[in-house]
Amino acid sequence: MICSNVRWLDIVRWKIGRLGKRVEHRSDLAVYYKEAIEEDCLIWLGHATFYLRLGGKEFLIDPVFGDIPFHKRLVPLPWKPKGVDAILISHGHFDHLDIPTLTLYDAPIIAPEGLSRYIKNKEIIELAWWQERKVGDITITALPAKHWHQRGLFDKNSAFWCSFLIDTIYFAGDSAYYTHFKQIGTCYDIDIALLPIGAYEPRYIMKENHLSPEEALRAFEDLGASSFIPYHYGTFILSDEPVDEPLRRIEALASKDERIEILNPGLAFIL
Repeated sequence: MICSNVRWLDIVRWKIGRLGKRVEHRSDLAVYYKEAIEEDCLIWLGHATFYLRLGGKEFLIDPVFGDIPFHKRLVPLPWKPKGVDAILISHGHFDHLDIPTLTLYDAPIIAPEGLSRYIKNKEIIELAWWQERKVGDITITALPAKHWHQRGLFDKNSAFWCSFLIDTIYFAGDSAYYTHFKQIGTCYDIDIALLPIGAYEPRYIMKENHLSPEEALRAFEDLGASSFIPYHYGTFILSDEPVDEPLRRIEALASKDERIEILNPGLAFIL
């Protein structure tokens, strides 16, 4: 298991230190309200949520459509798919596994081992790292990530976490920078890498959990992918950096690297 190494006491001290501090709650993300589209495409719906249409199948990845506990959504949901063929959940944190959103769909859920204890009355397909599942002609592979699990006081790391490969599209879930990116890149041909770039401050805690924009670019290089689409920013305030700082930093990198494709919520990226 590749597990984040952060002391619980450090997290508690950080949370207490944040009490009463002013936080910038405005996000400058422009939202595009999607119209029906029949082509294979990828649509970012904010934070870590993606809609993917590929090979005639429709997928939702880490769907969170509203607020989460203790955190208000800063940008509106641009579009709510009517139905999908499968839902992928990377791990159990509330900003990735949202039970109210899952109740809107009857599709099977593909998730890492252990998450079925939290998702009731749904078809759950649990995968260990490196295991595969077919949805039509599309192969879904659960792959490593460096992160952790917790939803309650006494369930730390009682379930696993993962990244996913959907055909040739890689979704990192949540992850710190680690050697698994290079390992995955040597095993698979990846076209598009979806990589998180936000929630990276304070570094003494977040370096074990999340990528900074610069680390995400390094992970992209390790993966050997053709295009890099960032996410995990501008939607919820989960950490100490200004809410729009990840976007500014990735825009600076994109000005020098045309392989970085920055999406606004609701804007379709045609595959």
